[in-house]
Amino acid sequence: MLLAAAALAGCAGPPKPGGSPVTDLAGRCSQVEEDGYREDARLDIRDGVVEQLVWHVQAGKRGGCRFHLDQFRQVKRLPHIELEARDTSKCRLMIYSDRNKVTLGHVDCARQCTAGMTADTWPVMFDLKTGGCAPLGR
Repeated sequence: MLLAAAALAGCAGPPKPGGSPVTDLAGRCSQVEEDGYREDARLDIRDGVVEQLVWHVQAGKRGGCRFHLDQFRQVKRLPHIELEARDTSKCRLMIYSDRNKVTLGHVDCARQCTAGMTADTWPVMFDLKTGGCAPLGR
């Protein structure tokens, strides 16, 4: 179950950037869990610049969140990548590397989510070597 894995990975709350800078990634993660939680994410980074970002998270029938690169502008490259919403919502996406995974998380993104869903959607984690979904046994 993704929620349990995310909680064990220390993701309860806003993302906590750290680790090494993310310079390059061709990330594709699409998975569905038994409880209906699903995520579909594409993240391409070249030389520390986000070139593609499409991230859809669905928490069963309750709702979810949708993020697209054209809704954001990149405001930081180091020590982690940060994107800020172009609207007035103050939504931020943070991308950071820790050991063998790259994490994409969100904070203050209620406008991009179904009402009340920001607490029920978790960061997506990419395997740094393969670009696919990071194994749950992280």
